[in-house]
Amino acid sequence: MREIVRNVQNARKQAGLEVDDRIELQLGSDHADVAAAFTTPELAAIIKQETLATSLNEGEIEDACATVVKIEASTLGIKLKKIA
Repeated sequence: MREIVRNVQNARKQAGLEVDDRIELQLGSDHADVAAAFTTPELAAIIKQETLATSLNEGEIEDACATVVKIEASTLGIKLKKIA
């Protein structure tokens, strides 16, 4: 979960977002253990809190900034968009 938060924070920086900007967040992974970190309600709540996400995986995000990162041998897809 900490690696997910770290990578989302890096994606926020790459997107040029301010520290206090709220975002919509969509995550995806090809690895069950990584996916469990953002599909388990308790862990998803922590990810949302740490990244200032108002939503997590609630439908497709239009016009989102997207990136794919490696976490050990798995991939993590990150899409995020600033809330207006």
